[in-house]
Amino acid sequence: LRQLCKQIKSAGQFVFSHLWLHFMFADDLQRLFSTRDPYEILGLQHDAAAQDIKRAYYRLAKVHHPDKSSDDTGTEKFQALGKVYAILSDDEKRKVYDQTKAFDDETPAVDWQKFNTGISEEDIIQFKSAYQRSADEEADVKRTFVKVAGDMNKLYEYVMCSDPLEDEERFRTMIARWIESKEVEDYPAFSKETAAKQKRRMDKARKERAAADKAAKKDKKSDEDLGDLVLQLRANKSKYDSFLDDLERRVTEAAPTKKRGAADGAARTGKKGR
Repeated sequence: LRQLCKQIKSAGQFVFSHLWLHFMFADDLQRLFSTRDPYEILGLQHDAAAQDIKRAYYRLAKVHHPDKSSDDTGTEKFQALGKVYAILSDDEKRKVYDQTKAFDDETPAVDWQKFNTGISEEDIIQFKSAYQRSADEEADVKRTFVKVAGDMNKLYEYVMCSDPLEDEERFRTMIARWIESKEVEDYPAFSKETAAKQKRRMDKARKERAAADKAAKKDKKSDEDLGDLVLQLRANKSKYDSFLDDLERRVTEAAPTKKRGAADGAARTGKKGR
């Protein structure tokens, strides 16, 4: 399990550390321009020529320049446009955006095919089996419940290995016990959640499971390509950030000191090789 953790961290730690920038910037674009699509912001098609991108950027930059714009968000828009242009004007960064829809301009282009973590489906199943119904999971659910103020939809986004179809009744029983013992607050988002909202959550989970099952039938490779994994994680970024951090912490604490030092030395040697 320690080796599994090291494989994930060594191959993708740098990528995951930048994913949060993508999500924050995407939200900023939506707030400022009512779209997350940088091409749409510039008024261009996705196959626009480099010269068209440059002209569109300069035109909008003049409109939103802090010295000329009377809009309260003019400065923010001007800065966001600069980042959009930095991405679309760079061939490699534009290619990354076109392929992954990720626009962190501080992250260099990555050839996902070069990475292979060697993580099998069995590895993930074993970890999930050990984690679920454990004291660690219970602590994570409690901490997350407070963090999201009782919003069950958000709770499932943060708690790793969670699934409404499998865990709804179990989680609700735990949470009700904590509320009764006053370990957590009785948030209205939880206690007053409507049956219709619960049904929507379950329907969405069923659709996602059906889509995953369909994809699994088309591709039965045991080892997952890291590029495909990253694209999947983009929809559940917070949950898998927690997965990486918690997995390494727990395994490191459980590992003997001598073995830990040897593994860390090997990891450092690997980094120098890269």
